[in-house]
Amino acid sequence: MRSKTSLLWIFQSFLFFFSIASSPAQTSEGEKEIPCQATEINLGRLDDGSWHCVIHNEKEFRKIVGGKTEIDFARYSLIGVVYSSGGCKRPTVTHCVYFSEKSSSYRYELNIQENGYCKPLFLGNIWCLIPKISNEAKVEFVKNISVKP
Repeated sequence: MRSKTSLLWIFQSFLFFFSIASSPAQTSEGEKEIPCQATEINLGRLDDGSWHCVIHNEKEFRKIVGGKTEIDFARYSLIGVVYSSGGCKRPTVTHCVYFSEKSSSYRYELNIQENGYCKPLFLGNIWCLIPKISNEAKVEFVKNISVKP
């Protein structure tokens, strides 16, 4: 009986910790969601091994993605993320871009909900056009992963 109670306590502690660790970042005071126009881009490469990038101009686009684009970089910046997840079927993925007037910074939040504990690997990428941001603007990327049994 004691081992079952101990096992139950460990399991509940794990669930509690996991729910805190995977909960989406809260919108801070002074943050507002900015429009993110999803766009289709054939991913060329992310050579540096990162899972996210911000592209401000045509030269950066050619270096990071490769090829040419019709994006008007005088009006827009491009934010891209690459993700992978497990699960028994494709994950549910949501994303938002926030701007903080207080710190003049941006936050890209990616939420991935895996469906089950199967091992298949699902790959994806998301590209968003956002109103032009300066090359010096700070962009924080946050990835939250949860599992729906």
